[in-house]
Amino acid sequence: MKAGIFYFTTSGNTESIADGLEEVLQEEGVEVIKKAFDEADASDLDELDLVALGTPAQGSEEVDESEFKPFYDENIDVLRDKKLFLFGSYGWGGGEFLDIFADEVKGDDMNVVAVFAYNEALDDDGKEQLSQTVKDIL
Repeated sequence: MKAGIFYFTTSGNTESIADGLEEVLQEEGVEVIKKAFDEADASDLDELDLVALGTPAQGSEEVDESEFKPFYDENIDVLRDKKLFLFGSYGWGGGEFLDIFADEVKGDDMNVVAVFAYNEALDDDGKEQLSQTVKDIL
């Protein structure tokens, strides 16, 4: 299995989840590429089985519109053929912004296999939760 992790971060919290996700997937024997959205393009999606897209909560509990959403929109046709893992960080609220987005993209015929939202940077408890989420989908 091959996975790609693509993310946008402002304070480093979402990047910490991306780093943790990369580590957990590799521990499970998955080949992983990881890039920030501004370093990624459509060719990075080739041959991936699982695509993880990460964003911090923005505004009033919304996904990022500057890098996350444009990457999703530009690659929507390719993403339909992939397992989609949505992840992100938040500092207020309860992280519902990702569940809302997951519901929206299911309308685009996406195969959302997991949603993982964590308050602030990933810590040991969060990594344990992330590890269990990954094991549940592999």
